[in-house]
Amino acid sequence: MTVETRGGPIVQFLSTEPELEARLRWYFDRVEDVQVRFSNDLHQQPTPDVLVFPAEELAHVIEMAGYGYSHVPRMAYGPGPLLKACFNAGCGDFLRDPWDIDELHIRLSRSVTFRRFRVGGQVLEMAPGYLSGPKGSCGISHGEYLVLRLLVGHPDEVVPREVFFYALRRDVSTDSRLVDVYISRLRKKLDSAVGSLPEEAGIQSVRGVGYRLISGNSFVPNGCE
Repeated sequence: MTVETRGGPIVQFLSTEPELEARLRWYFDRVEDVQVRFSNDLHQQPTPDVLVFPAEELAHVIEMAGYGYSHVPRMAYGPGPLLKACFNAGCGDFLRDPWDIDELHIRLSRSVTFRRFRVGGQVLEMAPGYLSGPKGSCGISHGEYLVLRLLVGHPDEVVPREVFFYALRRDVSTDSRLVDVYISRLRKKLDSAVGSLPEEAGIQSVRGVGYRLISGNSFVPNGCE
């Protein structure tokens, strides 16, 4: 069965328990910025912008979604011990139990704005295989897209290195420089798409922790390079 609100991006909930579905219906029927579906049917049109599902159903969701939905951001929810498996499977976000629907709404708002984002105060657009800014467009690899998607989803926040490896489904012990390579390529492509980024903007390294995408709304240079 499908339920849709009055407008906004489409969020499709998979394998939702009846009690939770009732609460989600009640909540999202009262907001205007998100459309919601409750269905395991992935052949409905239009294609959803985000898939949301219980972490315990990860294997089933992967089987249902298949390669054709690999570009659709996924969010799982459940107990903390399942976080790593979900990131390894390509999920872009994870809600750790216990969580509330207000938090879900905020996370969804971030997930569905991946296509447009700010760097150094400039507005850019991204999609799988594509990056565009005021000075031009270029292609990006699937790995670069996954890394950029994580950064865009958490603007001005430090994303730990291990989170990138979970999303890329790589072992840090055997691919320790992989994220650094992607970051280096993205820095060049972002600079090209914008024209010339200020020194304090763009993707910044936080020593011993991870990376931060500076949107231009706030600069936090301490500890960055």
